[in-house]
Amino acid sequence: MNPRYFCASLAVALFAFTGCGGSPTGAIPQSASSVQQSQVKHGKSWMLPEAKNDTLLYISTYTGVEIYSYPKLKPVGELGVAEGFGLCSDKAGNVFVTVISPGLSAVYEYPHGGEQRIATFRPYTTNYYVPYSCSVDPGTNNLAVASIDSSYVYIFEHEGQTAESIRNISGISGFSCTYDGSGNLFTNSKGAKLSELAKGSGVFTNVNISAPLQGVHTLGWDGRNLSLVDIKRHSTTEFRVRVHGSRATVVDYAVLRPVKAVEQFTIYKGRFIAPELYKTLTFWNYPSFGKPVRVIKGLDEPEGSTISVAPSSNTKGF
Repeated sequence: MNPRYFCASLAVALFAFTGCGGSPTGAIPQSASSVQQSQVKHGKSWMLPEAKNDTLLYISTYTGVEIYSYPKLKPVGELGVAEGFGLCSDKAGNVFVTVISPGLSAVYEYPHGGEQRIATFRPYTTNYYVPYSCSVDPGTNNLAVASIDSSYVYIFEHEGQTAESIRNISGISGFSCTYDGSGNLFTNSKGAKLSELAKGSGVFTNVNISAPLQGVHTLGWDGRNLSLVDIKRHSTTEFRVRVHGSRATVVDYAVLRPVKAVEQFTIYKGRFIAPELYKTLTFWNYPSFGKPVRVIKGLDEPEGSTISVAPSSNTKGF
């Protein structure tokens, strides 16, 4: 079993065992369509010159990070990153890739539409560091990294090279993280809970969710609410919640059909973009959901996703 699949399986297993697991606008098409993956050479970095001026969708797979123009979904590049896993981006369009390869665990930074690495983030205070997901606070440019194998979240202030490690009370189950629009950081936690690191605080606190969730597998921010994915044995459900102090109230939810295991999703301009461990990338209208509007098939264990916006782009949706 390859290390990437092991870590993904470990994350889902931990979720099942412990009970833990963009602002939308744009035109909405009425019918689903299928987009087949182009036959490109994997394993080496390459980039079309036009990518620098496009809004880009990055998808991490076992063979590398695949890059598509958005919303046309034309393959425009690839980052030949061995064992790339989670993805996130900042307001300047820089993209961060969490790498889980044994002995090389780190977060790599790439410029928008660029194939040359510009920074590496690795805390030097611990030997136990397998970064699973990341998120950038748009207000401060703090880079948060959740590690699947320890009870710490690492904060690289202003995307600097020195990390502050903060103990996450959720323990090993807190492998997914996201900032909201106010600079508060959330991770998944044991049971139907979240852990919150409030802006300016150095301590995580528990947030209880008022819904019969099995747990929170992965999470994101849609511009108004937290979006949580709950994976149960026979279904995957997306919940939208609003946090009030130590409690979170569910404002809406949707069952995601036909997928089984949604990983690190992205919400952007009326789309819910969801990698599934079983070789598909599915697009739904958000927040209405219903039938998928597009599907990319044949990906090699897709795990992470992020949108990188070029300042000159004009993205209008499908």
